[in-house]
Parts: sequence; structure tokens; C-alpha cells
Amino acid sequence: MRLTPGVDVADRVIGQIDRNGDGILSAEEQQAYARRIARSLSFSLNGKSVSLRPEAGAFPTIDAMKGGAGVIDMAFDVKTRLENGNYRLAYRNKASGPETVWLANCLLPQDPSIHVLQQKRSEDQSFYQLDFLVDDRKSAQNSSR
Repeated sequence: MRLTPGVDVADRVIGQIDRNGDGILSAEEQQAYARRIARSLSFSLNGKSVSLRPEAGAFPTIDAMKGGAGVIDMAFDVKTRLENGNYRLAYRNKASGPETVWLANCLLPQDPSIHVLQQKRSEDQSFYQLDFLVDDRKSAQNSSR
């Protein structure tokens, strides 16, 4: 997940991360922010709720955020096993407000057995749905050619 706080909201976002107000985004503050973000997101796979676990992150400098160019890059992990079949992944951002603009999208899967079928999103993109197929037989056929 990549978040780019614009100039108008940068101070509020910085305040949410820098909880002690010392002007330094410590590793502990960054991890706590990632956990809060994970709790504000709702994910389900085929209708079953899945929990996000913050895995890694990179935070820009405070000056970069205040300038509107600082990108917060966070990775989350979900524990699940995907067998061959159809899946529906749904995402909802429960913390979005009127000052928030979202862009939800799917990147090309790195795993050749995962095939994107369809994407749907709400107008404000606080809701996103991805339909995909897992078929390791297709990837095995393609690799043998």
C-alpha cells in the first residue's frame, strides 16, 4: 500500500505517526501507524474476513511529506492458502474521509498461476473487489511449451 499525503493533510498524517511530537518518525511510531492502518482496512476472501499483518514499510522524511511528495510504502501479509479455483478478494477502507482520495488497483501477479478476471470499485474507491482464478495447471502447461 502506498500513501501519499498531500500538502493539505500532511500535518495531520505526520501527527498520526509522530505521536510524541518530537519531529522524528521512529521505527516504533512507524510500526504503530502501520498497525492502525491495518485495523482501518477490511479484507475478505470469498466472503471470509482475513486479517492483515504489517510486514514491512518505508517512510519518507517529514519534509518530503510536507512538500506533498513523500510516499509511505507499507506491505501487509495475509495468511491463507490458495488452491486451484475462483476467488473474490474484497477490500474496504473504513477510515476514509472526505479529504481522502483513494486509487485501488491490482498489479500484474508475479505468480503465473494467478489470473485476474475482473476488478470493481466504488466511485470513491474506498471499496474494491478483485475476482481472480488460481490454476497451476495452466502455468505448468505454459512453462512446458
